[in-house]
Amino acid sequence: MERVVDNPQVQEALPPEMLEQAKLALGNGIKALYSPKFRDKAVGLIEKSQSPEAGVGKIVALIGGRIFYAAQEKGDALSPEAMAVAGMDLIQEAAQFAESFAGVTFDQEMIETAFYVASDSLRAALGDKAPMMEMDEAMSNPEAAQKAQQRSMQAMTPNEKQMAPAQGGGLGRAPQ
Repeated sequence: MERVVDNPQVQEALPPEMLEQAKLALGNGIKALYSPKFRDKAVGLIEKSQSPEAGVGKIVALIGGRIFYAAQEKGDALSPEAMAVAGMDLIQEAAQFAESFAGVTFDQEMIETAFYVASDSLRAALGDKAPMMEMDEAMSNPEAAQKAQQRSMQAMTPNEKQMAPAQGGGLGRAPQ
């Protein structure tokens, strides 16, 4: 699996400091995901969620929130671009985690849905502190982005839907 952070186009597009932020955030996210303390909780989230995508999305949102607050406590600001790149890679890693530990097989559509669940959940959790991410930059196909946003809302429970930003919002503006 090629990581987004290693993609030559991403490496050209992002300044070196943002790439370093993304790599550091991804490394910390993977450590958290596989830590003995979190692993059982993560498996439980996958198994108890409305769908595997929702579970993986929640896991990545939890980890992303921890990374965001840890950076903030240190006085570091994670750029939205670094968080988006790390988040896309962490979603793929969490999907592999789900396959290994919860017996769930993910396809590309499920990974995209999990990304949107994570984005919506993280934005709801961080509120005004959430970095604004342009989802149409994270996914270059606006039609695919809109479909994934709809799948995200379908994967959420009614209570989670109330907490999510307005339809089309994700961690950014609605696709044009």
